[in-house]
This record gives sequence, structure tokens and C-alpha cells, in this order.
Amino acid sequence: MNVLTTHYTPIPAGNTPLKRPLKEYLKY
Repeated sequence: MNVLTTHYTPIPAGNTPLKRPLKEYLKY
């Protein structure tokens, strides 16, 4: 769950490469 929190911060940044993993995290 720690990994999710770390990736949650960059998500709002609006990065393209970050948007891809976002869908993978949503599955979790």
C-alpha cells in the first residue's frame, strides 16, 4: 500500500507516463 501512496502524489501532476500506471493502480 506504501507504493500506492507514493504514486498517488505524481498522478495529479498530469504526466503522460504516470497516467498509464494509474489504470493499473485502479485495478488494485
